[in-house]
Amino acid sequence: RQCWSGVSDAMAALRPAQGASASFDAFLDVQRKFMDRHGNSLEQLLSVMVYMVPVQDDEEDLTGFLSQVVYSVIDLFNLYRTVLLRQPTATPIAVPPHALGPAGMSQLQHLRRTYTMAAFSLRGLRAVQVLLEMHAMRRGGLRRAFRVCVQVEVTKLFLK
Repeated sequence: RQCWSGVSDAMAALRPAQGASASFDAFLDVQRKFMDRHGNSLEQLLSVMVYMVPVQDDEEDLTGFLSQVVYSVIDLFNLYRTVLLRQPTATPIAVPPHALGPAGMSQLQHLRRTYTMAAFSLRGLRAVQVLLEMHAMRRGGLRRAFRVCVQVEVTKLFLK
């Protein structure tokens, strides 16, 4: 009850926020508070899922795929939690000193968000890359898996 009342109070704070940027910041603040309070418990719950996937040695390694799904979900959760709880000012962005006026601060905030989203996307893609390749191999064979691998690597290069 206490958790949900805190979330509902924080969600109410989103309504009067002015502009999309303020609304987005308020939304992230709600998520930060939730993760700060419940992140460890959720991480432990996800870790228990690893033990619930049965072990099987077959050519049709569905359980291998399922365990990789669990590992990817845990990795994505930890990544999201790390990015969310990091202070936005901790993002390493180099800006010329003359650009730090009022307009420059807005530009700096935009650059930090862009950098964070690109880094989050890159690491998230790495977390699910094996799943994408396993799925492509099962659906279309080696040729399809190779094509997916190249597409993923080009996407990762773009994000870098």
